[in-house]
This record gives sequence, C-alpha cells and structure tokens, in this order.
Amino acid sequence: MTNPLVVRTLHSLLLVVLAVFSVFVVVRLLPGDPVTAMTGEYPVPQAYADEIRASYGLDKPLPVQFVLYVAALARGDLGYSFKNQKAVSQLMIERGVNTLILGGAAFLVATVVGISLGITAAVQRWGPADRAIRGFAALSYAAPVFWIGQLLILLFAVQLKVMPVAGMTSARGVQPGLPQVLDLLQHLLLPAIVLALPVAAINTRILRVSMIDALNGEYVRTARAKGLPERSVINGHAFRNALLPLITVIALEIPTLFVGSVLVETVFAWPGLGRLLFDSIGSRDYPVVEGMLLLVTITVIAANWIADTLYGRLDPRVRRA
Repeated sequence: MTNPLVVRTLHSLLLVVLAVFSVFVVVRLLPGDPVTAMTGEYPVPQAYADEIRASYGLDKPLPVQFVLYVAALARGDLGYSFKNQKAVSQLMIERGVNTLILGGAAFLVATVVGISLGITAAVQRWGPADRAIRGFAALSYAAPVFWIGQLLILLFAVQLKVMPVAGMTSARGVQPGLPQVLDLLQHLLLPAIVLALPVAAINTRILRVSMIDALNGEYVRTARAKGLPERSVINGHAFRNALLPLITVIALEIPTLFVGSVLVETVFAWPGLGRLLFDSIGSRDYPVVEGMLLLVTITVIAANWIADTLYGRLDPRVRRA
C-alpha cells in the first residue's frame, strides 16, 4: 500500500511545478511595459530602450524566457530587480525578516484571541458573552483593514500621541539594546492588531461552531458522567476534537499573514514583503513579482501539506482511513 505521506508529498511537488509555469505566464501577460516603468513616461531613444530590454532578456520569445527562468530557479536564482537594482533573493530576505516579525506577532495574537474567544462563546452559548463575542467577530471580519488602520492611527497617534504614526523604527534613532526593542514593539503594536483582527474573527467563529458540536458529543457526556472536572472535559476532550477544523483554517491563514499583508504594510509604511509586492506590481518589476507570487504559492502548498499531516496525527480516524 502506498504511504499517504508520500502521495501528499508528490502531489505537492506537482502543484509547485504547475505554480512555476502559471506564475511566469500570468506575470508576463500583465499589461504595461517594464522598460517604460524604468525609464519613465518621457520618450527615450529606441536604441537605449532596446539595450535595456536585451540586458534583462525581455527581447527573447516567451518560451525562451521561460526556459531561462526555470534554469535560473534550478540554480536558486530568482532574478534581478529592475527597480531596486538588487538580487530578488536579497530583497526578499531583507524584507522577509520585517514581514516575519509583523506576521508572527499577528499570528500569535490571532491564534490566542481566536481560541480564547471561541471556547468562551461555545461554553456560554447564547449568553451575553457569546452575543458580544459574535458581534465583535462579525465587525472585525467585515471592517476593511485599511479603514481600521487609519482609525487607530488617528486615535492613538494623532489624537492621543501615544503611538508612532508609521514605520518600523523612530526617525530620531534609538540606542541599541532594550530601547531599540521597545521602540520596535511600539511600532509593531498597531499593525499587528490590525492584521490579526480579521484572522482572529475567523478563528473565533470556526472554533465556536466546532466546540459546540464537540460539547454535544457522546464522549463529552461520558466524561462528565465519570465526574471529571469541567475544565478537563472542555480542554482535554472537547477542545482537542474541535481543533481539527481550525488547523485547516490556520494553515490557509499563514500565507495571508506573512506575505499577504499588502494593505496593512502600505497603511503603516511597514517595509515588508507586502509593500514590496505592491511597489513591484506598479513598476512592472517582473522578477520581484514572480518571486513573491511563487513564495506565496509554495507557502500555501506547504501549509496545506503540514495541515494534512497534522490531521493524521491528531485524529486516529483520519490516520486509519
């Protein structure tokens, strides 16, 4: 019998191959000319434009460009940024650290808040706490993140003056060590909260429904009949089974948090991958856009692979099937 893990891995690798082809085709068919984006709207000599096009390999037919692109990927070369005049891999590493800080903080907040509110809402179903939590989740999910971000900036940065307006560090500079860490945390707080709100809302609603189903299960009634403490019943029996649907949702949220925070990074001027993608699309910087989209796709595939694997670990029924 074929190992399910091997089948999932081969399926994921096939998806990566298809993603490479799809990303290349979609990006190269985008409207606009990267040479015009590099030289500006003013007309330039045709010979100069042709020289730029040839230097970046844009004068070759698309099939030839694709072969060269795949060969470069095989060497670990993501290309060279037209706009930033840097290797794409170097750009993504520099910006990726900043996005990991923001996305990691938002992921931690969204997971802790979502699980806590989801369990509370399920345990106190139809009570005042449940109604308040459901209202908070609906508002957090429906409100646009750029609107919430601007409101928080106006309130805490402009009116109360207790938070920085934007950026990752203070313009005046701070001493290295603890003051630098505190300055980073101060700049991180608002964008992390804004990025975490819709994700926490999804986690809350998913876990609430799943916990209600789990609390109505026969094994929960059996555990209560045995005289187990209510905390043990909720955390040890109901929560473990209710966690399975949330794993899939979290796996799909990870790429959004780490590389899809375009609006949040733009509103708060956070120098991360999301803002890099936004700027690169406007300047038709093909190598950067291709590298970013490929990163997003591979992250989604890897997250789903991890979720499938965890399903089998957490639920013996899935493992036996």
